[in-house]
Amino acid sequence: MPSRYDIPAADETPRPVPVDPETAQRASLAVAWRVAVSTAWA
Repeated sequence: MPSRYDIPAADETPRPVPVDPETAQRASLAVAWRVAVSTAWA
């Protein structure tokens, strides 16, 4: 039986994770690259 610490409370609102612009830009660039590669090979 899992303890209450393993399950997030229903009233607990998820806090937004702070992301620096460089990491966000790198992530979006990786997603765009993956989409471009998948469409090129389709």
